[in-house]
Amino acid sequence: MTGLWAAPNAPGALRDAGQREALRAWLLAMADDDLILGHRHSEWTGFAPDIESDVAMSSISQDEIGHARLLYEQVGALDDTSPDGLAYGRTSRAFRNAVLVERENGDWAYTIVRAWMYDHADAVRLAALASSSLGSFSALAKTLQREEKYHLLFSHAWLERLSRAG
Repeated sequence: MTGLWAAPNAPGALRDAGQREALRAWLLAMADDDLILGHRHSEWTGFAPDIESDVAMSSISQDEIGHARLLYEQVGALDDTSPDGLAYGRTSRAFRNAVLVERENGDWAYTIVRAWMYDHADAVRLAALASSSLGSFSALAKTLQREEKYHLLFSHAWLERLSRAG
């Protein structure tokens, strides 16, 4: 792979096998989180409380699955694996996602609280990656941050709405 999504371009980046494996594991967990949460969010299509939320949740779902794809491409650049193989060719035990994202949706309030918690945790991870010296990874994180800010706004607005209702 070449260009923005190629392997790290910082001088001397990731020559240490331990650092390379740690980064691979971290990126894989991030990708797995986004893939699973994207699929969970997609389960609300046609069932959200209103049409605006339905469309928003469907868009967020697509974003998360797209983010997973980009992260799987980064993992693939590190160890020459296929993004599709990483996403769909592993057993469930091989996934490294947080348990939070795989839980069933339950009701809308649960989904919103989960989204809010996940969006804030993901923002911390992306900020760390964006501030790294690993050029292609930093650039990817900055791209994802621009999209994720809308996820944060959505979950925050809904959390406030639910807290006022209750």
